[in-house]
Amino acid sequence: MVAARSPSRRGVVATLFAALTVLAVTAGGTAATGSHVAIEEDAVEQAHGDVAEFTVSVPRGESATLVVGNGSDRHRLTLTDRIADGEVSVSANTHLAGPNATASEVYAADGRDTVTAVSNGTAALGPGTHRVAVYANETDEEPADTATLRLTDPGPVNASVLVAPGEAADRLDSLSAVERGREGGWVTPADRVAETDTVVLALTVPGIAGAVANETGITTEMRFRSFLDRPNVSLTAVQRTHGPERNPQHFLFDGTNVSAVAADPDDDTYYVSARLVDLPYFYADSDRWTDDGDLRTDQPNLYDDVLVPRLTVDGIHRLNPGDLYEGNHTAAFAATWPEATLSRSKDHLLEPGYAAGPNQTVVGYTNVAPGTEVTVSVTGAVGIETPRNATGVVTRERVPMVADYEPPRYVVRASLNLSGVEPGTEIDLALAPADRDRAGEYRFDEHRAPVDSPLAGLSLADDPLANGTVRVANATLPSGGFVVVERADDGVVLASSDRIDPGTHENIAVNVSGQVSGSLRVSLAHDSDGNGRYTREADRSYADGMESVGVTVPDPTSATPTPSSASTSTELPTATSSPTPSSTVADPTVPPTSTVTVHSDPPLTATPTQATGTGSPDGTTASDGPGFGAVAALAAVALAGTLLLARRGRVTDD
Repeated sequence: MVAARSPSRRGVVATLFAALTVLAVTAGGTAATGSHVAIEEDAVEQAHGDVAEFTVSVPRGESATLVVGNGSDRHRLTLTDRIADGEVSVSANTHLAGPNATASEVYAADGRDTVTAVSNGTAALGPGTHRVAVYANETDEEPADTATLRLTDPGPVNASVLVAPGEAADRLDSLSAVERGREGGWVTPADRVAETDTVVLALTVPGIAGAVANETGITTEMRFRSFLDRPNVSLTAVQRTHGPERNPQHFLFDGTNVSAVAADPDDDTYYVSARLVDLPYFYADSDRWTDDGDLRTDQPNLYDDVLVPRLTVDGIHRLNPGDLYEGNHTAAFAATWPEATLSRSKDHLLEPGYAAGPNQTVVGYTNVAPGTEVTVSVTGAVGIETPRNATGVVTRERVPMVADYEPPRYVVRASLNLSGVEPGTEIDLALAPADRDRAGEYRFDEHRAPVDSPLAGLSLADDPLANGTVRVANATLPSGGFVVVERADDGVVLASSDRIDPGTHENIAVNVSGQVSGSLRVSLAHDSDGNGRYTREADRSYADGMESVGVTVPDPTSATPTPSSASTSTELPTATSSPTPSSTVADPTVPPTSTVTVHSDPPLTATPTQATGTGSPDGTTASDGPGFGAVAALAAVALAGTLLLARRGRVTDD
């Protein structure tokens, strides 16, 4: 630490000085010269090896004598106020105050003021308490003021680990940049780091400020880099466990190869940032250098390996000394491969799928750092050129891990434009880091997903549930299928319609057996297996943004039912016949078949404008929801302007 002072007496000294001046003027004389000389601090305490500072008040433009030390081990210094501001700030680099040091090497003044060594001999300052005295004139008089300098043993190093996106490594070059990253959510505490991420070692190291101050460089950050490059200094992250036939792996955080350094010298804290894959890498300290004197490197071979940071200065382990295989270690972290998956992926199949329109939300999970940009690419599709990309940013939102060995599952979202994809086909999706130059050609796993027509939708009647019957004003099933009713809270299937032909249908009634309580979910499903009977396992829902196309029927027992925001109520035309009751549901996934009264339109044939939607091919987001404009146009043609189709809005996957 550069300075750690006791409560300042600056205000007291200034007040006394002003009072004495007034008295002197009033009395027609001047105060004694010695009354203008004082040490502002009662005591200064520092770790040995840091820089201690005193501020001495002197008459403007004049000099005073400062004596540091006890008995014969005293250092006499002449302080001169060259800038005539009434004070001289004196620093003592206790790292340099060894047995053979001279006072001119140890002491310095701030700015243009000067410190001149008067006494010869050494200027050693070891751990302990040292007297500091200031004299107005000669040192054989009583001192004008005294203080104490207490130097303590440095003690252990404290450390913590932060993680940031790989592309941010060289941006963390100041304390303000680190704080901005924390406030912005892209510099976060971590105990696991993907090898393409930026690992930030936050080191609080008492007792090295003097050594850092003695290095070359115009800033503290530059001097700390130089300090890390010294041959007697080593900052590494060492593999805690390894095979019996090889040495532990080391990552070397040397000043030349780290991406950035930020310093908080007042707190003895330094932030060292680097991507693991950019650091020199070796297996044993004895093999660090080649015969030509170059740093030896090998390729990292990591998978969930625990790395322990170590700082060694002059052969002494300042951080995590002792056996690496036993006990807890400060700032230990697991290094992992970057991984990601898409939500609801089963054997890399995403169901229910997406609609062939804009604004299709893709939700994924990854272990890369929050703030990292990830690209979602459509790599295979019918009807559009590929790849078609969308970019998402990894959030700090996390989902629970299933097992202890799994990496963190940060949530990432992106919005894809699938306008123009042929409905009824599948697309291939892949995730990759957006910064491909830094991440190489690494790609996450590929997935496939079905794509439905954006025209699928339904709307409820004004009175959607009466006498155990769910009433649908109109529904559009481009490929035919079923209207399905299930409980909204747990997804248990209560009933379904008979198979409905492709097209737009109105006045659909689905009978639900038994007492209905709670909200209901009414959705559309394909007849995927072609057997004309709905089962959840076999028949996929019509999809929009990985959610089923449908609306919610409010709880009929609620005092003030509120329709779902995704539904649009329409006046129900008079039914031509009454539905017959359905049988009791025995299997929650195989609902009873209800009798449906329908009005059928001819099969749908989407125009090119309807099929492509309003989104641009580069994946930009349209201002309206997917399929709304196309559905309205089709409904106007098919029903002479009397129907309004509503499609359920997307629900993001948390």
